[in-house]
Amino acid sequence: MEELKNVISSLQIYIYRMDLESLKIEWSQGSIANIIGFDPVNENLNPKAFAKKYYHPKDYYLMGEKIHQFKTNKLQCWSGIYRIRHQHGHWVWIYSKLNTITNGHSNNSTKLSGMMMDATSGLKTEDQFNTMIKEALKLKHSKIIKRLTHREITIIKIIAKGKSYTQIAKELSIHPETVNTHRKNIMQKLGINNIAMLVCFAKEIGLV
Repeated sequence: MEELKNVISSLQIYIYRMDLESLKIEWSQGSIANIIGFDPVNENLNPKAFAKKYYHPKDYYLMGEKIHQFKTNKLQCWSGIYRIRHQHGHWVWIYSKLNTITNGHSNNSTKLSGMMMDATSGLKTEDQFNTMIKEALKLKHSKIIKRLTHREITIIKIIAKGKSYTQIAKELSIHPETVNTHRKNIMQKLGINNIAMLVCFAKEIGLV
């Protein structure tokens, strides 16, 4: 056990077990303070409150979404990279892996085991950061993208390039009103309210 502690300490890994209902850390090994400069448990922050206060705004959705999926048994394991604000203000890239722990009498998951480690040193360039974010967002939106037709994806790509409905219609040899109909359908399927958000979506998932 002492050897395991030394290994965990040398790798700066934090492992824990969390109750899914109360979202309380029941057991942990290693020090999260070695990664982000402080321990959220000592500040009485549950994972949700911790995420809201310290996760990067672009990564905050992860906590609520993943916890909900674990609670509803739609997810049994997950791994990904996201950013947490260090006590000193800079962003730390975190590699995290989560798994459900099921009891022996039912398939319902009541516990969650997790691992966190500092991945910053392994990500040397801004290009790597952006690539990893883009891949994570592609995965997040993959189910939504499947709802889109090939023509709708084509139109999203052209809209994201800043072309008008008239230009799109001319390029695709269709009526401008048809372009507008496609736009409305796309935004309804994606739950997007304006063109700016649609352009951001296209960039996030690598369509442009």
